[in-house]
Amino acid sequence: MSDSKRTGPKVGRRGFFGASLGLAAMGLAGGGALPAFGKETGDARTKARYQPDSEHVKQFYHVNRFVWPEKK
Repeated sequence: MSDSKRTGPKVGRRGFFGASLGLAAMGLAGGGALPAFGKETGDARTKARYQPDSEHVKQFYHVNRFVWPEKK
């Protein structure tokens, strides 16, 4: 399709990315990124979150013990 047949607003690549960056900045300024621990107080904020006996931690170390063949 030739450029003369195009209809609608002409927005360049830089204009598109500038507009999307502006929208993202407005979203963050509006309180879109709030810390998850903001509601916790005292001991709840400082409690240990790492559980070494959990299943996903055991699976991680189990998989990392595998011996992979070397590429030649």
